[in-house]
Amino acid sequence: MQKLYAAGLHTAIPGIVLMSVLTGFESPLTEISAQEDRGGGAVRLAISRGTAEARNFFTSFLDFTKYTLSFTPLEGQPVREDLPWQGESSQEIYLPLGNWTIRATAYITVNGTDRPAAYGETGVDVGSAYSYADIEIDAPVEGETGTFEYSVKAPAQAAVSGTLEKMGDPGVPHTIAAAGSGTISNAASGIYLLKLKASFNGKTVNRTEIAYIYGNSVTRGDYVVTKADFGEPLILSGSIRLTDDGASGSESYSIAVYTDENYTNPIGYIPILLTDTAWSLALPPVQRVKRLYFRVNANGWCSAQAGDIAVPPEDTANIGLGTVAFINLSGTVKVPAEPAPGNLSVTAYTGKYTNWLQDGFVQASGEWAMKIPAPQNRTEVSFILRAGSIDFYETAVSRSVYNQAEGSINLTLEKTETGDIWIDKTFVKAGDYGRFGSALFIPGEKGVLVPEVRETSGSLIYLKLYDVLTGDLAANNAGSGAVRIEYTLEAGLLYAVTVGVYTGNPDLESYRMRAAFSAGR
Repeated sequence: MQKLYAAGLHTAIPGIVLMSVLTGFESPLTEISAQEDRGGGAVRLAISRGTAEARNFFTSFLDFTKYTLSFTPLEGQPVREDLPWQGESSQEIYLPLGNWTIRATAYITVNGTDRPAAYGETGVDVGSAYSYADIEIDAPVEGETGTFEYSVKAPAQAAVSGTLEKMGDPGVPHTIAAAGSGTISNAASGIYLLKLKASFNGKTVNRTEIAYIYGNSVTRGDYVVTKADFGEPLILSGSIRLTDDGASGSESYSIAVYTDENYTNPIGYIPILLTDTAWSLALPPVQRVKRLYFRVNANGWCSAQAGDIAVPPEDTANIGLGTVAFINLSGTVKVPAEPAPGNLSVTAYTGKYTNWLQDGFVQASGEWAMKIPAPQNRTEVSFILRAGSIDFYETAVSRSVYNQAEGSINLTLEKTETGDIWIDKTFVKAGDYGRFGSALFIPGEKGVLVPEVRETSGSLIYLKLYDVLTGDLAANNAGSGAVRIEYTLEAGLLYAVTVGVYTGNPDLESYRMRAAFSAGR
């Protein structure tokens, strides 16, 4: 016999997630089967809002208010209809072994009455082995009525018409006579095909969308037909205010347009000057794009976000990108060896080295500079010195910046005579693959470097010695426990020492790793 435990109702907008476990049998529904010696199985049942194609138009109601379950054997009538799924309480249901169809129905409350709105169902084979069953609730319950609200945007000269036809229903479809907004009330619940036709400059575009109309709720559909759908470019123009405090005067700037919020798919680009206040560009015909994202680039490698807009149906002016501001940061790196090593760089971060801002190369003179987007508020920026692409030294230098250039940010590499160099790492959480801490230094005299790693808590330790000018000197995957390597270093050269830790204890909450490096003759 079989138990169903309903372990919590967790709502989310616009969907729900429910989890339960079907375990051993001991429920009294003996009218289903008297063969209790057939044993039982376990089923993990999940119920969620359906994930149909993104193009589908879904209802705008925020949440279901009630859910029921029913169970039907492979051949026969449902065992029990409308079994309530009760929030965080548990309930036991008897189901014999065999193939079952589990149906979940979602309700919304209308004038104090629960009305069925959507359902989903899945099949499950209840046996001795543990199994899983997922139910996606997205199909409209038939026999109810709902509302379809729509808007259609198109070029002003385009002729637009359309129909809303219920799938499998030969009745008269609802009509859309022109572009604009409208409401279709008392539409029978079900799945519909929304067919649109737009004509412009002798060309015709046909679009078909799927609309789910649920009972006692509103489904919203917004559709845009642009010039690009007819194979014509889209011309955009507007205003901008560009500032760059501390600029050298040799910078180049540009506005770039992207089709995604991650700025990976550029479709338009135009160079601008620091003194420009207006811009205009023509975008190629790109279809099925809903929003456009703007970015301003400085020198090709520093960029700042400049807002986004919904794709307009036709050429559009007066798009204000607002003020886009950059600031310049600069300083020097002082090293005992002159000139400074050529592969040193400075990296700026916010959030304690978690949010990368920009990199700046250190010149042979020790000077460095970088350009960053001006923060929206006064922000603490921290700096590290990087040797190559891996090893780095976390400096104690930081600077509070806002909308003005900051200079004289000076970083120093100290000579190390004898004694200890400490790396005090941040907390490492269980499950992290690896965390690293590094020290960058120049020995004041020839000596022996003796690294020792403590407080490992059984995790795997990796240690690496690196001559910044010539490459790797030594590396050791030492496993758990302390690490000890002796290596003779020349005076006056730039070295990096890196300690890595790989968490090896899944029950470890957190710990602090510290490494000491003793250098002596």
